[in-house]
Amino acid sequence: PCGFATETVDEKGKIKKKYETYLTPFEKFQSLLNHEQFLKKGVTMGYLREVEREHSDTEYAKLVQEKKAELFRSFSKPGILT
Repeated sequence: PCGFATETVDEKGKIKKKYETYLTPFEKFQSLLNHEQFLKKGVTMGYLREVEREHSDTEYAKLVQEKKAELFRSFSKPGILT
């Protein structure tokens, strides 16, 4: 999850940020007004919800790390990152 700040201005004009809202990026996306306008053609919210239910947040994070390591290995010099 990501923290989303609520900003308040104190009597001196200083902006204070308070992080009380924690959502996954997809949960935040769903909370936006007219969020479907930002989807690529052919992608639906129903499809994205199905993808979300396939794995937990932790499982997706591990998958991203594995794919990132694989990507870096693909263009590193032989003997480095192996």
